[in-house]
Amino acid sequence: MTGSAFSTLTFERNVAVPPPALWQAWTDPAARAVWSAPSPAVEVVYLEADTRPGGREVSLCKVAGAPDIRCEIGWLAIEPGRRSVNSELVSREGRALSAALVTADLAAEGAGSRVRVTVQLSSLGDDMEAG
Repeated sequence: MTGSAFSTLTFERNVAVPPPALWQAWTDPAARAVWSAPSPAVEVVYLEADTRPGGREVSLCKVAGAPDIRCEIGWLAIEPGRRSVNSELVSREGRALSAALVTADLAAEGAGSRVRVTVQLSSLGDDMEAG
């Protein structure tokens, strides 16, 4: 591992949709399967999806010719239209790559919305911050 084993990453973006539409896209697994893929070569497939406090989600990131990346999410807190907090474990071939606490804050911004996502990331294998 070349980077730090722990990182805090913050992403912020304004989007041209009202908060209810942004919340729907953020919490609906079918919508996330479309926008969450890191590149067009990646297909995201949900095996389980229970988006509620105490709920669990399991998804696979699939790339032709490569082992699947498995993402297990535990929803810790949900304030509809405002905030979500979840844990995330990312693994490949049964080997944990990272664990994270992910907090998303949504707010109205003019006619659209602002989303701020903070990821407290622990790399358990490769340098996941760089990736």
